[in-house]
Amino acid sequence: MVSNDMLRARNKIKIVNSLMFLASEEPRHIIPTSNVRAAAFSEFVNGTISYLGEKPANVFPKPNEYEFAQLEKELWAEFKKIVEPSSKIPNALKKHFLELADVSVDGGTAVNDASINCDFYFYYSHLFGLSPNSRMSMTCEHAYNARQFLASMQGDERKTLEQIGINMQPLLKKNLEYIAKHYSY
Repeated sequence: MVSNDMLRARNKIKIVNSLMFLASEEPRHIIPTSNVRAAAFSEFVNGTISYLGEKPANVFPKPNEYEFAQLEKELWAEFKKIVEPSSKIPNALKKHFLELADVSVDGGTAVNDASINCDFYFYYSHLFGLSPNSRMSMTCEHAYNARQFLASMQGDERKTLEQIGINMQPLLKKNLEYIAKHYSY
């Protein structure tokens, strides 16, 4: 028998994969690699905030610096403030979203350096692995798994993921343009 923790982990990995699939453009589905994880995190958080009708909190990169830890903490605080009270996101998805975006470590103590960890980063790295590059195409397997997961979802949950993916699209496009211009790998 599969434990509840294992089921939650499976759902979170499927959610991250599906959102990146929905946000990226056919046919290549280019996304940032885990080397530029703050970009993908920003797309997820701000795409969700935008879906809820709010102005995105902060967009990767920070205007002057790559203050990743500060960016992540600011995004998490804004995300939590907007998502928790929302009735627009089905409760099962909301719980996963809040767990994915929580950048607190060790029982809620926020890290003060760039080594912040969260479920989103863990599942993103697990899905897309380590790469010497800054951008990559999702594999056929990623696309197939995303389509299968979306097809298996109930109406409101699927519509929510699809709409958040649509809201992530301009953020992903902007981030990929920035990454292509400023990253040499």
